[in-house]
Amino acid sequence: MRTFATEKSATNGTPTERHEPRSGGTDGALDSPALDQPTSAPRHQFGVIVEIGGRRMPFMRWSFIRLLLSMRRLMRVWQVGDGREERLADYVLQNARQGDLDDVIRAIDNYCYQRSFMINVGDEKGAILDKAVRRAQPTHLLELGTYCGYSALRMCRAMPNDARLVSIEFNPANAVIARRIWEHAGISDRVALLVGTLGDGGRTIATL
Repeated sequence: MRTFATEKSATNGTPTERHEPRSGGTDGALDSPALDQPTSAPRHQFGVIVEIGGRRMPFMRWSFIRLLLSMRRLMRVWQVGDGREERLADYVLQNARQGDLDDVIRAIDNYCYQRSFMINVGDEKGAILDKAVRRAQPTHLLELGTYCGYSALRMCRAMPNDARLVSIEFNPANAVIARRIWEHAGISDRVALLVGTLGDGGRTIATL
């Protein structure tokens, strides 16, 4: 995702909830439920966050390795190919309160840390994006690359109430996912999604 102020990187930020690795653990699947977590943190069979020296290491997970193995496909269609993007939308609809933008963002962050590594901007770099939008106070925003709609959620939360966001996504499947999430968050009236690219001979630009 690119905006007037920042660029998306293929990473996630620091999780909002603390997850500790089991001390003295043996080698094994890092996404295994066998690793203990604090009772206050959500537990899930698909993953935990590993920490080294107090630093979260979301990269040391099978879902991240799977993403790396699918990099050629990812660069071509902007999906990993294991259905994680579709499962994200299902997870949000099942676990986030409808119409609650903050809760939808929270649910996506949880999914990315507890289930599957995603290539959205994440909560840490997302905070930088938030500050850039609030500082600029834009009336119109253009996003290149929607993916699953996470950055658009954050921009809609940070931008003025009368601002308008247009997001361009070349993969129709991603567009469907983003629209589902946006509708659940209650921001569909503040963001428009165009399926296309800037290199399609001007067709997408002509619709802006």
